[in-house]
Amino acid sequence: MPNYTECQITTLSREIAKIHKKIFGKGPGAVNVALRPSLVIVKAEGVLTELEKNLLETQNGNKTVAEIRAILIEKFKPGIIKDISKALAVDFSDIMAELFVSSDELIVVLYFGSLD
Repeated sequence: MPNYTECQITTLSREIAKIHKKIFGKGPGAVNVALRPSLVIVKAEGVLTELEKNLLETQNGNKTVAEIRAILIEKFKPGIIKDISKALAVDFSDIMAELFVSSDELIVVLYFGSLD
């Protein structure tokens, strides 16, 4: 696992917020980073847009919001990996994101190296 400096952790938090805003039109309220062997875990809070909050009040709203988010994350995945890898000077190999609608949180897991 790379040894991250506090500056790199701050850079990662800012980069996640910037990417989220670029894709969804709104940055998260807070971003927390946890480092683990071969991966970085990011918890972003307050990520839902007003449009998404309104959709949640409709029938199947949770499913609709989660599906739209998943489609957009998949579409932008290569750019997200590239931007974060460049910002930290670390070659991340993959990213996984999961939206928790009920708590308005997004968990992002960044992998580097081989998962084998």
